[in-house]
Amino acid sequence: MTRLADTKATAILAVDGIMSGFYFSNATTLRNLLAGKPIEYIPLALSVFFIISSASFSARCLLPRVVQISGSDVVSFTEIAKKRDANAYLICVKETMKNNDGFSAQLCQLIWSISKVAQKKLEIVGWAVTFFVLALLATIALVITIIL
Repeated sequence: MTRLADTKATAILAVDGIMSGFYFSNATTLRNLLAGKPIEYIPLALSVFFIISSASFSARCLLPRVVQISGSDVVSFTEIAKKRDANAYLICVKETMKNNDGFSAQLCQLIWSISKVAQKKLEIVGWAVTFFVLALLATIALVITIIL
């Protein structure tokens, strides 16, 4: 699920960048087209606001959200990486497996932690998609106001 959220966020961020580039590179043209029509600046302002909001939520979704689990030597990748070699990790695993409750607790903590990160990423990417769709609608409204 986290990869799905990351993929959506990356795609939205890329399209937001293209839309922002279009607006900034055509700022003078847009200004000339909208001159004397102050009401038509509203869709432009909304579109820019929604693009910035969408890009912000997308970037926030892509940031790593590692939660450190205290005392989990066996399942936490940060603790695993601290072992000097695979044999040191194996010894730690064997010691932890002797206490089945300790291993179960560590595993449950890790699964819960990963689930919370995935849930948060999906919530954030949901907001990114919402603002992206609103940006597209505001851009379409801007194009319609320019044409008419």
